Amino acid sequence: MTDTSDDILLHSKPNPLAESIWFWIVCFSAAGLLALAAIGSKYDRRQAQIERQYQARGQVHRDVAEGRPLGEMADRDIVRYSTAGDTLISLRPLQIALVTVIFIATAALVRQRLRFGIADTETAQEGDR
Repeated sequence: MTDTSDDILLHSKPNPLAESIWFWIVCFSAAGLLALAAIGSKYDRRQAQIERQYQARGQVHRDVAEGRPLGEMADRDIVRYSTAGDTLISLRPLQIALVTVIFIATAALVRQRLRFGIADTETAQEGDR
């Protein structure tokens, strides 16, 4: 009788947790999420400053294109500039991506460990017979 890859998998011992690629994906994604949390407020302040500069330059270019003297604003031209809590570009998509990766990798890690755990119980039951 030849052993298939499933038979070898079921009768092999589980690898230590640190040898699983899913474990390391969870660890590095969690570290990335913590790093984003640590730099979040500094990033927001800096990003708001960059966006305000961009928005102000755009307003100056519009004023020049319309032939309006610099510094003179019409009522319709009141621009809402970015603030630290309200920027056009935020870290939210990165945070969502990392949380998604953590959930998927954790599910795969649990599935992998349970698969080996079931193999261990079956092997132990066969040994008791």
